[in-house]
Amino acid sequence: MLRAARAFAVVLGMTVALVGAAEALVRLAGVEHAIAARVSARMYPMRPGGGDDLFGTRVYDSVLQWRLRPDAWLPGRIGHINSLGFVGPEFEPRKRPGETRILALGDSVTYGLWACGRLHFCRDRPYPEALGERLRRRGGDRFTVIDAGVYGYSSLQGLRYYETYLGGLGADIVTAMFGWNDHGVATGIEGREPRTPALRAIAEEARRLATYRSLAGALALFTLPAEPAKPVLPPVYRPRVDLDDFAFNLEALVRTVRARGAHPVLVTEPVGPLTEPYRRNEVMQTWALNTFPDYDSYVAVHARYNERMREVASRLGVPLADADAEFERRGKTELFSPYDIVHPNEAGHALIAELIDERLAAEGWVP
Repeated sequence: MLRAARAFAVVLGMTVALVGAAEALVRLAGVEHAIAARVSARMYPMRPGGGDDLFGTRVYDSVLQWRLRPDAWLPGRIGHINSLGFVGPEFEPRKRPGETRILALGDSVTYGLWACGRLHFCRDRPYPEALGERLRRRGGDRFTVIDAGVYGYSSLQGLRYYETYLGGLGADIVTAMFGWNDHGVATGIEGREPRTPALRAIAEEARRLATYRSLAGALALFTLPAEPAKPVLPPVYRPRVDLDDFAFNLEALVRTVRARGAHPVLVTEPVGPLTEPYRRNEVMQTWALNTFPDYDSYVAVHARYNERMREVASRLGVPLADADAEFERRGKTELFSPYDIVHPNEAGHALIAELIDERLAAEGWVP
């Protein structure tokens, strides 16, 4: 028995040493970034001078499918992605002594773009920026709000983004707003988190290894077609993340945030009213892109995801900023552009920031 234990210890030690050596070599040689750059060039080709195209802001990521391209511009150059890959101003990765950091996870709503015309985008003080301004007016410059929103992200991507890349930022509070892309129609393989704690722990640790990410990127490069395939809507609707997986991802995120000594806050996503431009087919009908027959069907599915987030918040004792309910109470016409039912306008973002601020203050986490 003792001999077997010693043999196992030797094998384990050699395995750890080999993995450590491979990891150091891969990181020093920049293998991961080189592979990701080649995959990005194939998956997200940019036309000459197209650095501010919407998809020109994407780079391939083996864990998340894509991330924001550092030092890129949002469409119309109305917002800049900083050198760390976050939309917004530059900041130091290491938190200052006495600084309180709030990390805003989310999708394109958190990212901040909204359609203020038929073919025109605006970005005026999205809610992470508005929240930061509110906090700094009361608490000075010790408050920093980091906008970690990435357009197109689901709750699964948000969970993996936080687990794999964002732990070193030292966030004290983490807000999470997801839903629209979770119930968006699945056009490929999305993946899901392992259900058993042991497998989840193994997967989480593997995703932190540059060696693993490099191998996954090499596999993606090998299997990519020569030309990017055009997405085709499936004949039968299937969500990218079903309701049960949505709840699981939120719960896993809450537990991870708490395990890192931070406070989680969940935020529901409001929906805009059916306006005349939509009735007259003057703008892209979002529900049709998700294979729904009409606006009401689309909104009904979205409501189920918001309700599931409320249930998770109640069950786990997580503060909830219920933007969806508050938008309904106040009337949504002034909080959305008539050309956008998904992304609130500047007034809507200001209200979301107000609701989050109130929840943080009620919990005693901010002045």
